[in-house]
Amino acid sequence: MKRTSLAVLLLAVLLALTACGKKEDAAPKNVVYAAEALTFTMGGGQVEEGCRMGDDFYLLSAGGDIYRLPLTGGEAEKLDFQHSPLPEDAFAEDTTIRDLCPGGDGTLWVRESWSSLSGGGVVFRQLDTGGRELRRLDGGKVAKALGTNADRLDTPFSDGEGDIFVYSDTQAAVLDGDGNVRFTLDGGHGALLAGLALLGDGTVGAYVYDGSNAETPYTLRRVDKEAEGLGETYCSLSQPYGFLPGGEDVLTYYLSGDGLYRCREGAPAGELVLNWMDSGLNALDAAAVAEQEDGSLTALLVGGGAARLLSLTPTDAAASEGKTTLTFATRWLSSAMRTAILEFNQTSEDYFISVQNYGPATTLAELDAAFSRINTEILAGRSPDIFDAGCFPDLSQAAGKGLLEDLWPYLEKDPDLGRERVMERVLDAASINGGLYYLPSTFRISTVVGPRRVVGDRLGWTAEEMLAAWETMPEDSRMLSDRWGQEISRTALLERRLVLDLEHFVDWSRGTCSFDCEEFKALLEFASLFSDEPETGPDEYIECCIRALAGRQMLIADSIGTLEDLQFHRTCFGEDFSFVGYPSVDGSVGSRFNIDIGPSISSTCKDKEGAWSFLRTLLLPKYEGRAITGEYDAYAEYESPYRYLPVNRADFEWLAEYRLARTSGGGVSLDGELDLSYVPFTQELYDQFMELYNSVDRSTTWSEDIRDIVTEAAGGYFAGDKSLDDTAREVQSRVSLYVNEQK
Repeated sequence: MKRTSLAVLLLAVLLALTACGKKEDAAPKNVVYAAEALTFTMGGGQVEEGCRMGDDFYLLSAGGDIYRLPLTGGEAEKLDFQHSPLPEDAFAEDTTIRDLCPGGDGTLWVRESWSSLSGGGVVFRQLDTGGRELRRLDGGKVAKALGTNADRLDTPFSDGEGDIFVYSDTQAAVLDGDGNVRFTLDGGHGALLAGLALLGDGTVGAYVYDGSNAETPYTLRRVDKEAEGLGETYCSLSQPYGFLPGGEDVLTYYLSGDGLYRCREGAPAGELVLNWMDSGLNALDAAAVAEQEDGSLTALLVGGGAARLLSLTPTDAAASEGKTTLTFATRWLSSAMRTAILEFNQTSEDYFISVQNYGPATTLAELDAAFSRINTEILAGRSPDIFDAGCFPDLSQAAGKGLLEDLWPYLEKDPDLGRERVMERVLDAASINGGLYYLPSTFRISTVVGPRRVVGDRLGWTAEEMLAAWETMPEDSRMLSDRWGQEISRTALLERRLVLDLEHFVDWSRGTCSFDCEEFKALLEFASLFSDEPETGPDEYIECCIRALAGRQMLIADSIGTLEDLQFHRTCFGEDFSFVGYPSVDGSVGSRFNIDIGPSISSTCKDKEGAWSFLRTLLLPKYEGRAITGEYDAYAEYESPYRYLPVNRADFEWLAEYRLARTSGGGVSLDGELDLSYVPFTQELYDQFMELYNSVDRSTTWSEDIRDIVTEAAGGYFAGDKSLDDTAREVQSRVSLYVNEQK
């Protein structure tokens, strides 16, 4: 994708802002609400979920009990809700209850499920306000009617007339009382139906995404039951990730980014109500809200097994009063970063981080618009103080233009950090021309693993050496699959090789490239040896492990993010293995650090020491003082599901000691008859990983624009429509033009 020049970009932004003045812009004015806790009592222990219906909140406890709580607080009343009896072959002693949600006809809906030898089951139960069952729907029957499975169904709910609505995989259906499908709904005309929302007037809205509509890709449309389809667009939305029932004059509230929005009857777009972060609250905990006549809100927040009932009052006194406010620019705020900012704001006596969300951005047009808004702020002298990952299309360019602060001096003089207390090679690899312009807190190592007897005892090789090793494998073998068994395609291999060797072909400082060289032609020829679209099946992961055990899988591509990954490879190959990596042009180390792109400090930040006081919290140790044994929950929480290793050295060494202290745990479940337990983690495996770590000196470098150019041109060569020389010349010409534009 070709980037426009800065002048054209700014003109486009100004035109867009003028044309969209009535729209819900991505940078609305934040409204701060003061939070006051409302007391309530509940006898059910931990709270898992909550919702609102009418003048009450409803709470679902961890034990599967349901409680009713007045909006004003007080004592929560336990409802007369009874779990369904379990079949004799059930694995658990009780059913699992979740997805408590309201209906428009004054009823509640829950999902009840269980596992058993016969496969388990799912039922959806409709309850009255006392918790007594009114109706139950067989989840398997409903799923079959929609061509899906019960696990992929959202819990149904009823509208004000008692009709039942259910959603799954961009499709929705309206059911009769017996669970039979009356009619189905989809986005229509290439649009995607992304979800359903119960509206405040008892009707149902459909959340629709249309990527071809650059102006208003996200819209809310009423379901027209008479026409058995979607009615006219009700209002445009920013990208929602959750809907909350509205009230008399609010059709629905929705959550987007860090904001709470409301949709009113007749309004063309959603309206920002509050920014959760600036009010000191976690948007991900928001379960229900109720707007009061005086403009205040009553909010139910559920997170970490606890529920909070809050009265939120709009105020001129921000949560940052008396503190220096630092703006934090982001396109999408991760849950980990949200938690870090909230904790910092609560503990810092001098600084307050205010989040400015320039997203969401899911399409290329939205991504360009987000970058444009950030550029506009910088050029207008309103640069944010801190940039989150993803605020620039290329960090090296932003650093080269002097937009970002070098963080090495701050880290080196930090009394609790310094180079000796971090995994220094990771940060060296993340540096750009010697400067550290973003702060990673976790890392992985992208590599390729193979049995040592086949690939040799080495940390790098060339394509020729890889092909020579392949000649020694049995005829029914596979050369290269990923960890989950998916065979690597020629396009994927080309992309991964470019990640390794991009700096070999592109010199950003000089604005030159060399894709018309023999090395790049050899790379194209090598990639052409792989399949275009490898066949896949449901058991690829299982088959990959079985092939490796049988000596018929030469290589497994992986991104090592836990020390347990070493046990996986040793177990699957059943012998010594090598981190041989991807083949490179010169046979050098074929593995790279895969580093999370952390936040950056703006070179024009109003208080750089204050900004560092936040960034440093991301690198401080998390496991200091914890016992090595009996801490699996903490270990698993850190590693799963993201599979990253910590940059903090004390945390990394804690995890290594923990893994060495464990004598069991983990394994590969292959099928009903073969369950392969991992070999123990040993000092030998740890030493092998550290040898790999100490050999890696670069991080994965990438440019989506260059990737698009290369893969598009290579597609013609792979299809036989272009010669090798013509393809190389085309890539050289197009990338050369692009690189010069970025100077």
